Amino acid sequence: MICRLHYLCILAIVVTVTYPSYSHAFSFSHPECEFSVNFPYSPSVKKVVQPLGNNIYSNTFMATATDNRSGRVFTAQCDTSFRLAQGITESQKRQFSEWSINAWSKMLNLKSTQMFWEEQGSQLTLRMIGQRVIVEAGKRLGFSFQVRMYIGQRSTMMVGVGEPSDLSPSANMMQFLNHSIQFN
Repeated sequence: MICRLHYLCILAIVVTVTYPSYSHAFSFSHPECEFSVNFPYSPSVKKVVQPLGNNIYSNTFMATATDNRSGRVFTAQCDTSFRLAQGITESQKRQFSEWSINAWSKMLNLKSTQMFWEEQGSQLTLRMIGQRVIVEAGKRLGFSFQVRMYIGQRSTMMVGVGEPSDLSPSANMMQFLNHSIQFN
C-alpha cells in the first residue's frame, strides 16, 4: 500500500477499508479518555507512552484510518496528561492545547497554518487549518488539513482530517471534525 501522507503513517499503522459512503463504522475510545470518536472506516489503533520523569508517564491513544479512493486520512488522538496535573487551570489547559496542535503542525511541516478558539456546541475547542505540498512520483499534490481539539477535565481529544486540497473542505471532513465526537 502506498501511503500518500507518509508523515501520518509514522503516527500509526494505517489500515484501509472501503465503504460506499460516510458512516460511523467504528468507535474509538479508551477508559482513560473522556471522549469517543466515530470513524467512517476501521482505524488502526495504538498507544504511545511518554516518560515525563519521576516514574510518571503520559498516555496517548491514537487511531488512524484512510480512504484510498479520495486520499483522505482521518485521525484521532486522546492525550491523558491532564489526569496527572492537580489543580490545572483552564488557562493552562488552553496553553497546553495550543502548544500540542502547534507541535503537531510543525511535525507535519504544515504551511499557512491558522489556529483559533471556537464554540462547538457547548464545548470550547481549538481549531487549526493548514496546507502542505507532497511530491509523489514526481507530481506535486496539495493537501489541506483541519484539526479540532476538544478539551476535557482529564484528557484532550484531537480529531483531524487531511485530504487533497481540490476536495477541501469536504462534507466528510466537516462531518468528522464537527460531529464524530461524544463525551463518555
